[in-house]
Amino acid sequence: VIGAVRRAALFRAFWLLVPALHAEWCCAARRLD
Repeated sequence: VIGAVRRAALFRAFWLLVPALHAEWCCAARRLD
């Protein structure tokens, strides 16, 4: 059970982190361009 909860928490954190990283990468690429 603990493994499943940990996996769900990691999955949620990952999906919250991805858009932030994507936005930051886009901003950095635009700045370099």
